Amino acid sequence: MAVGGMYEGLAGRACQALEPPAAERASAQPAQDNETQPPAAAEKGPPTELEDPVEPLPPQQGRSEAQSDRIEALALFGAGRREEQAGRTERALQYYQRALRRDPTSAMLARHIVELCVRLGRDDEAIRYAIIAVELGPADELLAQIGDVLRQRGEFAQALKIYEKVPQELIQGSPSARVVRALALGQMYMLTSQPEKAAEQFLVVMAALDEQAQPPLDPPLRAAILGKEPGRTYELFGDALLAAGRVAEAERAFQAAQRLSPQEGLHAYNMARVLHARQEIQAAYEALQPYFETRQSSRGLGPYELLKNLLTALGRADELVTRLKALHADDPGNVPLHYSLAEACRAAGMWEEAEQHFSELLARPEPTLEIYQALLDIYQRQKQPAQILRVLGHAAGRTGNLNSLEKELAALAADQGLADAVLQHAQAAYREDPD
Repeated sequence: MAVGGMYEGLAGRACQALEPPAAERASAQPAQDNETQPPAAAEKGPPTELEDPVEPLPPQQGRSEAQSDRIEALALFGAGRREEQAGRTERALQYYQRALRRDPTSAMLARHIVELCVRLGRDDEAIRYAIIAVELGPADELLAQIGDVLRQRGEFAQALKIYEKVPQELIQGSPSARVVRALALGQMYMLTSQPEKAAEQFLVVMAALDEQAQPPLDPPLRAAILGKEPGRTYELFGDALLAAGRVAEAERAFQAAQRLSPQEGLHAYNMARVLHARQEIQAAYEALQPYFETRQSSRGLGPYELLKNLLTALGRADELVTRLKALHADDPGNVPLHYSLAEACRAAGMWEEAEQHFSELLARPEPTLEIYQALLDIYQRQKQPAQILRVLGHAAGRTGNLNSLEKELAALAADQGLADAVLQHAQAAYREDPD
């Protein structure tokens, strides 16, 4: 599973563990208030002889545009309340929306619109107005629920706008709720490239998971957070801590991962990362080798990027291609390793070898965008229009368009002679096979 997918799963498991049974949730729903119309004021008869007729007071100065808008917003809000009390919820919503347009600084109006949108099942509108509401004031429980919806949809940046505005008093009650909130925040901070904030939240979760923590975490919630791969969960915590520069805490998380799910190769990679962060370059290089010996690809390009960085730091960058060739010969089915070798050859200007490796990768199932980009770069440098046409055709056949290769197409268009040659090859191919 990709790292992003793993982070997305953490908070979802924990939230499910906290949910009460459906019957209990239904009984806990508050009854809707039946608001009644206020009693009408007693009718007043004509003025007596002793009463002077009522005359309007002349205004001292004209109203400003802002004051007029606010008065109109209040009138529209009142009209909306009457419609709502009469059970005409959709018309009430229209009045409230018009009122907010007149007074766009009213957090009360925005929250009321969210409530009606939720009641009417208009989720997208509820989300849009929830974002407006939290920009105007603190979030309440309803807005926090909208944040949950956004998180479940994968709209993490928007969800964070709401979560960060939830007042502390709304989450102080249950230690379990605080842990789940920290987990959700940590997940979203990591997925929005904010590792420092993610690290702070994951430290809260790690403290709660500690076996000596008081009060101890509820067993169902603990199991939900750790999931089926408790070692991988701690490794994700360690990733965030390391990215935030919290090296000691990251090492502690990686040690916990190894203790819960022993995997020598993965642990070697993680310890090499820690040593690299401490600038212990030779030790990191030596620590990394057991990962390669296990012939695994579960950590993608990361180990090979680390190898490149360590060799560069040791003044041995020219050894990278040779080292990767040896690893590839020993583990030819390892796709991240093969891609790393192809990219290293391209970076070294070894065009024929790079082309060979990237072409082999292109022939595998589900080639990535980076493979198309690399091949187009190589063929443009070597002025090979037929090969450029082949790669473009392959990409169009898989995706239906070439939108993702916009940058490469712009570079091709800038080389008028090569672009004309590609067009000529395309016309010739069409004449030979119009279908």
